[in-house]
Amino acid sequence: MNEERQNIFDKTTKALLAPLKGLYRAWDSFWFSDIDPHPIAAFRILFALYLLICFLCQLPHVEVMFSNQGIYSPFLIPDIAPPPWMAWGIHLLLIACTVCLMIGWKSRWMAPIILIIFLYYYLLTFSARNSSYDRLIMLFLLLMSLGGQQLDKAFSISKSNTDTQLVSAWFKRLMCVQVTLFYFGTGYFKLFLPHWQDEQMLPMTMSSLWATPAAFWLLSLNLPIWFFELMTKAIIGFELSCGFLFWIRHVQKIAFILGIIFHLSVWIFLSIPQLFMLCPLTYVLFMPADELKSIGTWISNFSFSKRNPQ
Repeated sequence: MNEERQNIFDKTTKALLAPLKGLYRAWDSFWFSDIDPHPIAAFRILFALYLLICFLCQLPHVEVMFSNQGIYSPFLIPDIAPPPWMAWGIHLLLIACTVCLMIGWKSRWMAPIILIIFLYYYLLTFSARNSSYDRLIMLFLLLMSLGGQQLDKAFSISKSNTDTQLVSAWFKRLMCVQVTLFYFGTGYFKLFLPHWQDEQMLPMTMSSLWATPAAFWLLSLNLPIWFFELMTKAIIGFELSCGFLFWIRHVQKIAFILGIIFHLSVWIFLSIPQLFMLCPLTYVLFMPADELKSIGTWISNFSFSKRNPQ
């Protein structure tokens, strides 16, 4: 009798634990399976290129923004900005590290250095240039610092095209989850914010300090109010859904195109080019590795043919 009860208990326990074991295996596979590193490498290149453009654009303003000869408003750091020569040295170091990150040389060290300098800049000019895309950049740099060993496994001067090693999926998955939550969070925020329930929100934004001549031209058309109400609902719907559509292979390209159109329109009407350049470059993290390898091979062959014409 005891043996029969034990058998019944064992079978019941296995039946109850089977779904949990399946859930654990799915969780473990999602975060820690071996994946191709090309999407991570593509993001590294595009993100570093974006940072390089930003840092080069700051060159004419280094002394005004980051030295004791300009105006600064520090937060959580000493109220002492460096002299101009030191500010120039820090900024040139930042540019050099960004170039190294882009070409895939010692990225595990370059990413933390860029993060430290960027955080220093952020705190030094806290009241002057505090924006959401700055915080997003710091978050990406932090994750890249944690997963630095994966950054140079492909599209790198230290790795040949035939020397690709698989990497753990956790870094790519964490970045993708962050992108999804970023889009969903902005849509969720607007869904319940009273100002975004009013069809006047977009016209008000397009006549604000962020507005461009294109925005004022659009307002001059005196479009019916239902147009702006429809656009408001479309923006919220897109932000709530696009982050999840990026994961679905059959519809992700459509979501990518809609995302690029959305951020391009923000740049055209609200003069915020940073978000247009920063957000769409994360889309490569969702793309199949084979497509990115094909693109990389085409670029390599094209550049080689340009250097060595027949």
